[in-house]
Amino acid sequence: MHSLRVLTNPHPHPDMNKTSIILPSLFISLLIAISPVGAAIHAVENFNLDKIESSSDTDETSEEIREGFRLSKKGLHEQAFKMFTAAAKRGELNAYLAIAVMHREGRGTPKNLKLAKENFKKAADKGSRQAGEELVLLRFASPDNLKDFDDARTQLEGFARRGMAAAQLRLGLAHLSGYGYPADATKAIKYLTQAAQSSGPFQSDAAFVLGQLYRDGDPKTKVKPDMKLAESWLKKAAEVKHPGAMRALGEFYLSADPARQNFSKARDWFSRLNQLGDSYGLYYLGQIHENGWGTVKSQETALDYYRQGAKQKVPPAIYRLATFHEHGLGGLKKDKGKALALYRHGAELEHAVCMYNLSVMLDTMDEKPKHKAEVLLWLLRSAGAGLVEAEYQIGVCYQQGNGVQQDLVAAAAWFDRAARNSHAQAQLQLGGMYEKGQGVSRDLSAARRLFELSAKGGNLGGRIKYAEVLANGVGGKQDLIEAYIHAHNATQLVSRNSPAAKLAIKVRDDLYVAMSPEQLTEGKKRLAAGQKPKP
Repeated sequence: MHSLRVLTNPHPHPDMNKTSIILPSLFISLLIAISPVGAAIHAVENFNLDKIESSSDTDETSEEIREGFRLSKKGLHEQAFKMFTAAAKRGELNAYLAIAVMHREGRGTPKNLKLAKENFKKAADKGSRQAGEELVLLRFASPDNLKDFDDARTQLEGFARRGMAAAQLRLGLAHLSGYGYPADATKAIKYLTQAAQSSGPFQSDAAFVLGQLYRDGDPKTKVKPDMKLAESWLKKAAEVKHPGAMRALGEFYLSADPARQNFSKARDWFSRLNQLGDSYGLYYLGQIHENGWGTVKSQETALDYYRQGAKQKVPPAIYRLATFHEHGLGGLKKDKGKALALYRHGAELEHAVCMYNLSVMLDTMDEKPKHKAEVLLWLLRSAGAGLVEAEYQIGVCYQQGNGVQQDLVAAAAWFDRAARNSHAQAQLQLGGMYEKGQGVSRDLSAARRLFELSAKGGNLGGRIKYAEVLANGVGGKQDLIEAYIHAHNATQLVSRNSPAAKLAIKVRDDLYVAMSPEQLTEGKKRLAAGQKPKP
C-alpha cells in the first residue's frame, strides 16, 4: 500500500492525544453506567448486588436469593440470575431488585433496560424507595416516550432540589450536553458543583467531570479552559481515589505547557493509580522513563513497565511493547513476528494505532495478496476508532486502487474526512482533486483554501503548491510577496538536494524574476524579520 508507514509513539504528551474524552459525547452511557475512562458512574447510593444483599434480612431471605448472591460473588452470574428468577416468581422484593440490576448491567443476562425498568417498578410497587429512584434515573436516560421522559425529568429535578447527588450529577451532564435541555454551562456547573460538594459516591464523579470541563473547555456551551479550576477539581476527585481523575491529573502534569508541567507529581499520581489496581498507570510510568520526563531516560525500565502493562491487557502498553520488538528497543533484538502478534492483540482490544500498524505490517509481508482484504479491514477499523492517518491512507487506497477498485469519489470523501481533522497531506491531496475536478466538482477557490491549510499545517508540498496558486492568482487574488515567503520557507524544510527542495527553489526563483524590485525588497524584509506566512 503506497506510503503506509508504521506509527511509533506519535503523541508522547497526553494533552496532544487525550485519553479522557469530554463527557457530553458519551452522555447516554454515562447516565447509565460508565465514564469515558472506565470509572463507575454509580447507581443510586452505589445500588448494586452487594447493596441489596447487605440490606436483606437473612432470616426472611429465601435460599434461592442467598444462593444467587453466593454464585454472583464467584462470577457465576448466569446461575445467579436463574436463582433470582426463581425467587421472583414468588414475588420477593430482593429478587426483583437483583434481576433489575443484572438487566441494567448486562450481568448474567443480556443488557435490557426495558426489563430493568419493569423489575425496578415491581420492587418500587412493593415499597422500595431506592427502586423508585433507580426507575426515575433509567426513565430519564432511556425513556419509552416523550411523556415518560418529561415525567422522569420533573421527578429528577425534584430529587436534585432535595439534595440527591445522583440526580444533580445527571442533570449537570444533561445541561452540559444539551440532552433534554438547551445546552447551558451555567446550569450544568451549578448542578455538578452541588454533586461535587456532596459526601456520597457521586462527589468524585462530579468533580472529575468539572475538572475535565475546565481542562478542555467546551465550545458548545462556551466554557473557556481554566487550568487552575481544572487542577483543583481533578485533584479533589483524585484524592478520593477516582481512577479517571487520577489518570487525568497525571496527564495534566505531563503537559508540554511549562505552566502545568510537573513530572514529579505526574509520576506520583500514576504510581498511586497503579497501586489502586488500575494498570494504565504502568503505561504512563513506562512513558515517563522512555522519554526521560523528570527522571533518567531508560528504555530498559520503560520496557519492564510495558511488559507488566501488556500482561494486564492495557492496549497502549501492548502497542509500545510491539514497537520495542519491531525496532529492537530497550535491549531487545528486532522481532517482527512478536511485533505482529502484539499489534494484533492490541488491535483486537480496539487500540487505533495497533490496528493501523497491523495493517502496515500485513501490507509489507511476503504473503501480501493473502492479507489484502485484512489490510483494508484494519485500516477501516482504525479510522472508525478516530485515527486520522488511517482516514488519509484509506483515501490513498481508493485513489490508487490499492486493495480496492479505484474510486475517486470515495477517495475524495476519505481525504475530506482526514482534512477536516487537520491532516495536512490529506488537505494537499484533496486540494489537488478540487483543482483538477477529480472525484469532486472542479472548484479553484476550494483548492486554494485547502492548499493554504496544508501549507499552514507545515506540509512541504502544501507550501509549494500554495506558493504556486498565490503566484498565479488561482482561485483568488494574486499575492507575489506572500508566495515568495511560502516558497522560501519551503526551501528550508528539507535537504537542498531533494526533489522537493529543488521544486521549492524553482518556484522561489521564478518568483524572484516575476516580482518588482519593491515587492522583492518587501519580501526579503519580511524574511529578514523572521516573519512567518500570514495566519
